[in-house]
Amino acid sequence: MTGGGDNNPPPLRCSIKLRWFEFFAWWTRSQSIRTEGEVPIEVAIVDSPEVPTYIGIADKSLHLKELNMNLNQIAEALKVDRTTVLRALRWVKSIPVYATGPFREV
Repeated sequence: MTGGGDNNPPPLRCSIKLRWFEFFAWWTRSQSIRTEGEVPIEVAIVDSPEVPTYIGIADKSLHLKELNMNLNQIAEALKVDRTTVLRALRWVKSIPVYATGPFREV
């Protein structure tokens, strides 16, 4: 008995496949996947920002450090934060921020 007549329901195996198809039919994408070349992109072009403060005061802070001024005195003289002076001195001497040991001395 194969089914499929007017009064007979379709075989069980066929109905499972039909349900499987119906399950995934709702999930399919309405649009195709775009490749990188088809994705629209907008980019805002802005003027380059001014030089960061710590780079602008680096030479002067190094000069004041060589005159044996401490970081607080240099910061007060240049009217900036102590951290900015520390960053400037590290930038001039090319010392990374995460340096430890004898290199940490500024």
